[in-house]
Amino acid sequence: MKFKSRTNIRKISSLHDLHAEKLRLKGELARTEEGISSNYHHILDAFSFHHILNTVTQDIAIASSAFSKAFSFGKSLIGKVKKKKKKKSIQANPEETKQIDKPADI
Repeated sequence: MKFKSRTNIRKISSLHDLHAEKLRLKGELARTEEGISSNYHHILDAFSFHHILNTVTQDIAIASSAFSKAFSFGKSLIGKVKKKKKKKSIQANPEETKQIDKPADI
């Protein structure tokens, strides 16, 4: 909050001007104190146990969600790569797959 420029003493020429300036300064001081008090309460709230716990919980939830999505993406990507390798291996050696598919005689 910016203060008005300092009062020029030459402007105050009567008791009425002095009273008006005093009221202006009281109002400015009250607004400044209110702003400081509000900031103080915001700071206290930011460092309260409840607020910190909520923030940590939200961060963990966000990180968990991101890790879960990354894990599922990686899993599907690896699954696709394995399928392609299996197809190539089947195309290269079709006889091996026939032997695997036959049940063993006991």
